[in-house]
Amino acid sequence: MSKKSKKSNKIERRKERELALYGIFRLNFSDSEEPTKEIIENFTDDELLKPLKTTNGTYADKVIKTYQENAEEIDSLISKYLSKGWTLDSIANTEKAIMQVAITEMLFMDEPVPVEIAINEAVELSKKYGQEKSRRYINGLLSNLMDHEKRG
Repeated sequence: MSKKSKKSNKIERRKERELALYGIFRLNFSDSEEPTKEIIENFTDDELLKPLKTTNGTYADKVIKTYQENAEEIDSLISKYLSKGWTLDSIANTEKAIMQVAITEMLFMDEPVPVEIAINEAVELSKKYGQEKSRRYINGLLSNLMDHEKRG
């Protein structure tokens, strides 16, 4: 694969990951289990997400669906590694969704994303969408979680 092709794939995967973030963020506010395709279509119709329209949503669909299937366990893992005195509800929704995407990718996908890549991507998403202080917290929680939770 050429360097240009690898870079193009990386950019596409990042866009897909952003769509997955938006979808999971939306799921966190929904009482129903809205179909994945509908989530992607609604978000790609959003003016703010026009830059992501070039992607087909396939990877994002898989991440969202996998999260839906494992949401309880994923949220339990986040809760397990939160700082003392914190609860899942005390985390900003954006940061929670970023961690949910990363944990889904690292532990629950058929083809897991390597830990270093998933954590780096989570930190990049937090730089773009999260609060200033959240980068270190997300990095620390995900690193600690992956040091202790091995799937196989």
